[in-house]
Amino acid sequence: MGPEFDKSRQYYQQAIDLDPNYALAYAGLADFYGFAFARGLLPPEEKWVKLDEDNAKKALELDPTLGEAHNPLAAAKLYFHRDWPAAERIFHRGFELSPNFAEMHTHYALCLIFFGRNQEAFAEMRRALELDPLSPRFGFGLGWLFFFTRQYDAAIDQYRKTLELDPTSAVTHELL
Repeated sequence: MGPEFDKSRQYYQQAIDLDPNYALAYAGLADFYGFAFARGLLPPEEKWVKLDEDNAKKALELDPTLGEAHNPLAAAKLYFHRDWPAAERIFHRGFELSPNFAEMHTHYALCLIFFGRNQEAFAEMRRALELDPLSPRFGFGLGWLFFFTRQYDAAIDQYRKTLELDPTSAVTHELL
């Protein structure tokens, strides 16, 4: 894992050390572990998923209305436990609490594509981009959905748009 990426973990931990009741920092730390584990940035050990889930649960213990904490819980169900119906239920609860959290729309789009619910997946990914139109990661996600559904010309167009935002994105160059 690169040192720049690990800085996010350090900053979330520093926020928790400064204020142990800061629920959003626990949710952020949970997202860090979930993202790093799912992308292979951490060794393939179950302890990372436990840290993801434990931090998300701590965030919800501190603030039960924090929709952002549902994102790492749903991601753990989706990517690690492969319990897609449970992931979808958790996503829905998160959207009830934080409907404008773009990251959760992206994860939910991936969940929907796994279910074969492609139209809904595109709607969720477009919602993420509507909320954060300058996010190269969300632009990449839309390109990935096009690629996954064999809409190759649309994928190429989307990857090119994404590269305009981040010309250094190796994964976007690779898939393009």
